[in-house]
Amino acid sequence: MKRKTYPIFISYRHSDTADKAEHLLSLLEAAGYKNRVSFDRENLDGRFDLEILRRLDTCTDFIIILGTETLAHINDEEIEFYRELATCEIELFPKHEEEFLAKKRLRRKASGKELQDADKHIDFVRLEIARAIAKGKNIIPVVPVNTDEYNFDEHSLPEDIHLLNKYQAVKYQDSKDFLFKDILDKILKRLKTPLPHPLIKVCIIALSVILFLLGAISLIKWNSEDALFHQLKTQSDFERFKEGSWFFGNQCADSIKLFNHLKGDGLASINDSEHTNGNDSIFVAWNPDCTLNQIRVLRQLINYMMFVPKGSFTMGTNRMEGYKNIPHDVTINSDFYIGKFEVSEREWNVVMNNSSTGSEDLPKAEISWDDCIEFINTLKVMTGLKFSMPTEEQWEYAASFPLDRVSLYAGGNDPDEVAVYNTNAPQKKGSKKPNEREIYNLSGNVAEWCYSDDPGKKPIRGGSYLSTADEVTITFSDKATGASKSIGMRLVLIK
Repeated sequence: MKRKTYPIFISYRHSDTADKAEHLLSLLEAAGYKNRVSFDRENLDGRFDLEILRRLDTCTDFIIILGTETLAHINDEEIEFYRELATCEIELFPKHEEEFLAKKRLRRKASGKELQDADKHIDFVRLEIARAIAKGKNIIPVVPVNTDEYNFDEHSLPEDIHLLNKYQAVKYQDSKDFLFKDILDKILKRLKTPLPHPLIKVCIIALSVILFLLGAISLIKWNSEDALFHQLKTQSDFERFKEGSWFFGNQCADSIKLFNHLKGDGLASINDSEHTNGNDSIFVAWNPDCTLNQIRVLRQLINYMMFVPKGSFTMGTNRMEGYKNIPHDVTINSDFYIGKFEVSEREWNVVMNNSSTGSEDLPKAEISWDDCIEFINTLKVMTGLKFSMPTEEQWEYAASFPLDRVSLYAGGNDPDEVAVYNTNAPQKKGSKKPNEREIYNLSGNVAEWCYSDDPGKKPIRGGSYLSTADEVTITFSDKATGASKSIGMRLVLIK
């Protein structure tokens, strides 16, 4: 009787990825590949090992599903044996296998070590990979996403299978809540096996509709992201959520990840670490009343705080500009962080009104000094962090970097390169060059309120888009009495 052939072969290690392999099988069958996928749980006639090799030799597509431990314990000393098995005729396989296992037992005995289970069997996952490479199969590795603990692209493999991580991999989230439906389309595009039926498009559309309906059901059950977040405020709720006892199936992985990231340990990156490869972080004591939207916006705001080390400088100038700006030596006694950008319209609205209205690129204006104090106090309640307006000393010190070079403006001596001035409207953040601390719009755009212990003095620094070139210098100082369309603010954070 003629043996059935399977154009698609799924390889996996039972102890590591059996559940994922079975799930992928069901998805492939639903996509139109029923009875076209070899899976070692069914229809294995005679010696199962020989039947598996026959199926592998006759397949077109070889899908290997890896977990983080699948290849972790492969013996580098057995390269030649597996290379031999990868190319031998199937009829000769039992003889080669018996000889190899006998040699393993003798080596183990000679070393005085106890015989292990691994000495009694060959590693079939390794053999399947080596043979698929040797036979030139269309190899599709399905692997966990790269992390600090596991990196498939850099995985060191023995010579008989070292080509495996040279094949383009399809990467999944290694979690018990992961559903392979999220990567099914990528796998289907990589297959060389055609669908057997002319109604292929109908099948794919039907599968897509099913997946869409599952997603819709999930969304209905989840309600809104923000509502979900509030339901998960207690640890007990979160544990039930992780266990999959809430909502549809176990499709909660993304929300769990989001919950952990946004609120779980309270850590937020600082000093623009995502963009400058910094590794600094700060603990945020999130207020329970914070919404998910507020936490998102504030984490970004915190991330864009730039580090300014303590030090001394000469503040002011002999030039006839501004308000009480006589040169004098100043020492900044503590490190601090200052906003990379002015507070935006959206940041202000999210904090003050839990509203996502307003531009995230344009500075918030028409706010008074007292409005800024209220904003800062609200931030403190939300985060437990020491936010404030900068003092004039902190502001000018941050703007004056580097201290050994005299620049008229924050970033250089050409106002057209670094300052938004002499125009009729503010510009979006990043429209001009920053200073060398990577802080933008210290010169011009909107003037910035500064803190003073003197209730009668409410200083502003930097000038605005309405100012002349002389009024957007580092040393220009002025004061205002109330809100104006040309005055905004910048935050300072004391860690």
